Amino acid sequence: MSDPQQISALEASHLAYDAFVFTVEALASSPEDPCEAMGDYNTAWEPRDDALSGHYLIGSGLFTEEQESAVLAFLAAVHPIPANDMPAGSGRAENLAAMQHAAWGSYPLAFKRTSDSTGSGNREKPGVP
Repeated sequence: MSDPQQISALEASHLAYDAFVFTVEALASSPEDPCEAMGDYNTAWEPRDDALSGHYLIGSGLFTEEQESAVLAFLAAVHPIPANDMPAGSGRAENLAAMQHAAWGSYPLAFKRTSDSTGSGNREKPGVP
């Protein structure tokens, strides 16, 4: 008998996909939006870490080949962001300062392109009927 508390591998991949898309959408907007989405707590570190977990979705079948290419480009852009060198903690001031750090540069446009490419605007999971 299986443990009802455990989730299937498919459900786990869909949950990971949802978290990844949520992060991409938050990063694709103004610096205030990720602050709000992350509850004004460690905003620079949390979305960077959550975004990098998108690596585990590559090869999952949830993205087309073109979408995977966009996700890989997104991951390459996120990886060098020095979140550990940015203000952290709780509160809007610290987190907004972190999201306005020069290291984020013009990334919102790249993140927007990834968001558009992954089809996250319609929140449907690719490859799922």
